[in-house]
Amino acid sequence: MIGSDDQRKRLVEDLTRSYSGETKVIPIVGMGGIAKGDKVFMGSEAELADMLQKSVKGKRYLIVLDDMWKIEAWDAVRLCFPSENKGSGILLTTRNTEAARDAGKKNLSLQMDLMGPDESWSLFKSVAFSSEELTL
Repeated sequence: MIGSDDQRKRLVEDLTRSYSGETKVIPIVGMGGIAKGDKVFMGSEAELADMLQKSVKGKRYLIVLDDMWKIEAWDAVRLCFPSENKGSGILLTTRNTEAARDAGKKNLSLQMDLMGPDESWSLFKSVAFSSEELTL
């Protein structure tokens, strides 16, 4: 979250605040490039749902769902997360404000601003040249 210190601070506070109610869902709405995933599951959706339910059952968890485009995708996956897991959280990134509205509570939703030239350059440098020093 380059150039978003206030929003990053709020997100960390929302994630770490003591909470004993139902699972927190915190949607982040904004342009692509917020996060990456590097593993791909090759089984069926039913196998994935079963594996996910079993892996979080009885545990406190933080799940990151990156780049959720459709409300239907959230509707399909939300059933995998048991409601009895107190203090757990789901961080969802999306470009779709309707998906964010459907997924989370309004007071926890985080609307990201568009990046300016400096923040865009910093993001580009961190991804494209992560192992090199680069200046403009």
